[in-house]
Amino acid sequence: MSSNYAQGVTDYSLSTDTMVNRTASDIKVYRADFISEKIKIDGELDDAAWSHAKWEGEFLQQQPLQANAPLQRTEFCILYDKDNLYIALKCYDYEPEKIRYILSRRDEMSGDIAGVAIDSYADKRTAFEFNVSAAGQKVDLMHLGAYQWDYNWDAIWDGKSDVKDSMLTIEMRIPFSQLRFSDVQEQVWGMHIWRWIDRNSEEDQWKLIPVDAPAMVYLFGELRGIKGINAKRKMEFLPYSSYKYSPNSDLENSTRFDIGLDGKTGLSSDFTLDYTVNPDFGQVEADPSELSLSSYEVFYDEKRPFFLEGNNVLDFSMGRDLLFYSRRIGRAPSHRPGLRENESLSMPDNTSIISALKVTGKNKKGFYRWELSRVLQQKKRPLFIQLTTRSKLP
Repeated sequence: MSSNYAQGVTDYSLSTDTMVNRTASDIKVYRADFISEKIKIDGELDDAAWSHAKWEGEFLQQQPLQANAPLQRTEFCILYDKDNLYIALKCYDYEPEKIRYILSRRDEMSGDIAGVAIDSYADKRTAFEFNVSAAGQKVDLMHLGAYQWDYNWDAIWDGKSDVKDSMLTIEMRIPFSQLRFSDVQEQVWGMHIWRWIDRNSEEDQWKLIPVDAPAMVYLFGELRGIKGINAKRKMEFLPYSSYKYSPNSDLENSTRFDIGLDGKTGLSSDFTLDYTVNPDFGQVEADPSELSLSSYEVFYDEKRPFFLEGNNVLDFSMGRDLLFYSRRIGRAPSHRPGLRENESLSMPDNTSIISALKVTGKNKKGFYRWELSRVLQQKKRPLFIQLTTRSKLP
């Protein structure tokens, strides 16, 4: 990883507005400070660490008046300890009673909201974004490059908000275990801080990313000063149990009880091992109802935790065509054998998988690794299938 995140980024010149080109070409750098005490995440910003820290502002509008001064002032501050990154925002407002609190489902942008995106790989293509709305709703997602996002990615982090007499305050704690970064002494990451004022349809940004830019992450500002952080080997376990009863069916077993386990282990700060035993590769969330009147397959979003980690590595989509579609793994068998007279057919609703494991990650030289091994069960004989895919980005 280069010591200068912005190295190799040429001056921005795609806009017809010279002021937009100039401000988008500016390199903005923020240095985070180390703290030894823990911060309580409640949205109040009353911890002593915030009062002694360095706050920064100078935001610009991205819309509706690009590169102009915002109607409301915004400031932010970033601290860290050996395990967590702490982010605070002060979103000033002359009319705080007009701040819009709209509570909706997780990962839905609603009402006034602000957040941060971090390119911890420093590849200028991908980033992890964390946002909190005025209603306290959390939104996290992954940037996949060229205005593509993955809202199915869910991290474990804390975020709170509070509306005071002159501002909306937001406080976040992001464990370093939720980020992916190279094993170096000092981290240099890309960073984007933004704020949305819903009643004005106004977006303010610390480092301006023009609306006509072909992508976002390569224009991020820099986050520096993070040194000697712990690359913890995180471990997550998600056991499950299910019971299925099928009355009035011709299945051999009208009742079925299953137990299984999904797990995740951090091999290093940039590689992760995902594994599953007797996985429930059915629906994690209810798929939207779609009526298909054609013979073509209906494509659904991938929401199964085992496949979400590192899923951008195998995103070989070309327009509307997909070379790899992970929802086919574990689906019901597609082959239907022919039947003779007086024969009936009972088809399982999924393919039985005994276990599976996956290694994903990318090192500081830009080398991706995505390995998948799984054991399928066919009648009484186990069949071992291994798929290994590697790619290196230029």
